Amino acid sequence: MEPLDKLLAELKEEYSQLKSESLHVMPPSTSVAKPVFPTTPKSFDLDSEYFSSHNFKTQEFKTPSFKSQDFIDNLLTEVKHDFEEKEKALESQKKEQEAVKLEDLRKKAKEWLDKLEPLSQEAIWFEKFAQNYQSQLDAAIDYFGIE
Repeated sequence: MEPLDKLLAELKEEYSQLKSESLHVMPPSTSVAKPVFPTTPKSFDLDSEYFSSHNFKTQEFKTPSFKSQDFIDNLLTEVKHDFEEKEKALESQKKEQEAVKLEDLRKKAKEWLDKLEPLSQEAIWFEKFAQNYQSQLDAAIDYFGIE
């Protein structure tokens, strides 16, 4: 621990020397500093010769040539038109998908009817099920569409 105590004592001594030197380094000054700027500033007159001799025009800011409401109306109309086109495209795509699905159901139902044995319990049940339909194919399509 002695080396640490010795080091601490040295640091305290250096600190106290620096502190005492900084207090005595700057002797009091007897001269007064001169101001950098002149004591009487010139007044600036905006109506001076300089400004009156030049033709400074105030620029007026004009609104855009289009009327804001017309622009907004046109923009809304365009957005509405785009939305309606997309909606129509989605509807036609949905109809196409439904048509494909119906065709797939029709094929599945026809295949099932062709494989159905007429005297089986399933055929007897299906005959009762199909009584309220125009055809057995319509009944089979409905039956497979529910699954």
